Amino acid sequence: MNKKIIYLFLLIVLCGCLILIQSAHSPEDKSKVSSDANQQSLPKCSEESYGLDCSIVNFLKENLGRNNKSEAKVFCYYNKIGEKDNEIYLRASCGSFRIISSEMVCPDEKTNDECFITKKCGYCTEKGIEPRIIQDAGVVIPVKLTRTDDGYKMETPSDGSLYQKSMERIFPAEILEKIVADTSDIFSMTIKLAENEMKTKAYFEVKKITETSCQGDSDCPEINEGNRVEADCPLKMNCVDKKCTIGCYDLIDRLSLPRVEK
Repeated sequence: MNKKIIYLFLLIVLCGCLILIQSAHSPEDKSKVSSDANQQSLPKCSEESYGLDCSIVNFLKENLGRNNKSEAKVFCYYNKIGEKDNEIYLRASCGSFRIISSEMVCPDEKTNDECFITKKCGYCTEKGIEPRIIQDAGVVIPVKLTRTDDGYKMETPSDGSLYQKSMERIFPAEILEKIVADTSDIFSMTIKLAENEMKTKAYFEVKKITETSCQGDSDCPEINEGNRVEADCPLKMNCVDKKCTIGCYDLIDRLSLPRVEK
């Protein structure tokens, strides 16, 4: 009788072990392992999908980017101009952006100026608008990064009259030529980063819709004398509704800087 009880007890223990082993290899656990593997394969920063190095982007955000308002978020984009030994040469663009959903509209220039200067906006009206990205701060500048044991060290040119001399001191002659020759609109790429991350578009004021079809901005030609239009803002060509469209970004906070009713 005692042996039967012992055998029964051992059988119960054995079944329990089998259940534990099976649960350890259950489909639920496999999905967790698969999820962890997928997590590891994801980009370490959203900028990585644009071919940028996350360690450089994060360094630029911390050392070159800035924001005036706490809710603004910093984004950085760069073109690598060259590399030599432990030095990396870039044209870098960092901008901070936030989202607004209203603007101040004034009936004429006089009330507009009064509202902006004195903040007395009794004749102006605050209106709701579709949420859009506005710029909080921004810079486009050549940068030299030097690799160090714990990251990077950065050099940027001086302002004003010292700019050219500092450029010649920081950058080798062949790199300096490439920096001058690089006229690509990297700040617009910074805006694209912000739009994708913040899931909100910047306001693009359309000046002219061309006949050229497109799937993306890269399909559109450069603006030249043949397609230039009158504008009081920096023009660029974007793909809007599958047509190459000339216009300009309005990234201004229209609550702080009201606009005049059209």
